[in-house]
Amino acid sequence: MAAIELRRVSRRHGAGRPALDAVDLAIADGERLAVLGPSGSGKTTLLRLIAGLDRPTEGGVWFDGACIDGVPPHRRDVGMVFQEPALHPFLDVAGNLEFGLRARGVARAERRRRTGEVAAMLGLDGLLTRRPYTLSGGERQRVALGRAVVRRPAILLLDEPFSSLDLPLRAGLRRELIDLHDRLGMTLVHVTHDQAEALALGRRIAVLDRGRLVQTGTPRDVYDRPASAFVAGFVGSPPMNLIPCEIEVDAASGDARAVVASHQPVRLPEALARSIGLNRGERRNASWGIRPEHVQIKGLDEEPPGESGRVWFDAVVRRVEYQGEAVLVTLDLAGTAVVARLAESARVDEGGKMRLVFDLAKSSWFPA
Repeated sequence: MAAIELRRVSRRHGAGRPALDAVDLAIADGERLAVLGPSGSGKTTLLRLIAGLDRPTEGGVWFDGACIDGVPPHRRDVGMVFQEPALHPFLDVAGNLEFGLRARGVARAERRRRTGEVAAMLGLDGLLTRRPYTLSGGERQRVALGRAVVRRPAILLLDEPFSSLDLPLRAGLRRELIDLHDRLGMTLVHVTHDQAEALALGRRIAVLDRGRLVQTGTPRDVYDRPASAFVAGFVGSPPMNLIPCEIEVDAASGDARAVVASHQPVRLPEALARSIGLNRGERRNASWGIRPEHVQIKGLDEEPPGESGRVWFDAVVRRVEYQGEAVLVTLDLAGTAVVARLAESARVDEGGKMRLVFDLAKSSWFPA
């Protein structure tokens, strides 16, 4: 297998903003990494640099401690699966699976053995004599995946291979891919714009935004403690609520407070203000982040929470969406939409006034 390292890698196309900008990223041998970001964030460029289809404008790509920028793609021991399967239409499934092995001069008996193994792993046993045009989208994508792994590359790169499939097929192929990685142990880099897919598939996630690497961490780290307002708003469905506020630090006492519109100031830990970069006597606009599942709703006739670390605001219910296992309630808090995810048994009326309860321990704060 192989460990991958990108050292201050940049890739420019002309004079505009770079496709990748000074990216430092280490991928461990045998790791399953999901690279997440919107269109134009540099995800595919990152894969092409690892595969050798492009070369860095600055910096370098290293495999197992050796720089491979001058090594051509066919000598990098890398398999790649693209968004479109691009199978050979004149070959059946078995022919497509063993095409790369035949090109490398692998003996016929060994080709058949490996093809049979991969077909069994991916549920293609009964399709080996079929042509690509007779297959469904999910079956064609499994063939493309099998063609990439049948020669057992050290690194497998996946460029949004499931994005054109419907949700049930994507979930099934995702499980098959995880099982395949667990069996073969190759280093796997999966690119996607689907945050649910990245959270489910990656043991670690790297988030890109406009060519920059903005956060790496486990799925739980990225979801619970986003490094920026961009990550908070991009990861999660629905995404984290971002509520405009003003944070100020008292010059005399050092107490930090957050003010949301005309509501009563909320006292914050002084360490939190310091983490945002505020000193005594300073004030700054910020965003208060809280996940929908961490927002509680109570009636106005209920007593406000008295325990430390919990604060409340009055808001108006604007929309109620029933989603089977949950109810999404959108409320208007001083002109900002706040979404709460409640149990499916919740009963909330549109147009009514409710009390929002936030837990400070489950909140995030971002400089404006």
